Amino acid sequence: RLEFGEIPVVKFVASNLDGVEDANHGLLKSLRSFADQIYRNQSAGDSDTLVSELSQFFNFWLKLRGLLPQYFAEVVTEGQSLDALFDALRSVLEEALSAMEDKDFVLAADLIQYEVVPAVEKVHGAIPKLQAALRAAG
Repeated sequence: RLEFGEIPVVKFVASNLDGVEDANHGLLKSLRSFADQIYRNQSAGDSDTLVSELSQFFNFWLKLRGLLPQYFAEVVTEGQSLDALFDALRSVLEEALSAMEDKDFVLAADLIQYEVVPAVEKVHGAIPKLQAALRAAG
């Protein structure tokens, strides 16, 4: 008999967040590389790939947030809940994507380097706390 419940989902998520850390490292590398390329060449290069990576990152976390909302409200890092971190990240991502659409790549690079990267790093830093909270519940 197959059952889905909060505890099995919590255990599954907790045991699979290590892979998310690797993906976050990859995204951070892509973000930094994109900003560096703009500063060097004043061109966006392959911005579609970066937009796709950002979209996948954000959609994953939004789905996880929808699945386990209480943990996103409870887990706090650097004085902010994961909920607050994602609200801030959403806002700055919208600004960066708008700048890319407007072909203002220097603004996009500045937003990525000084706003998006630190926000993603905060989320990344919260992963061990989220894992601990999930394991404690399971």
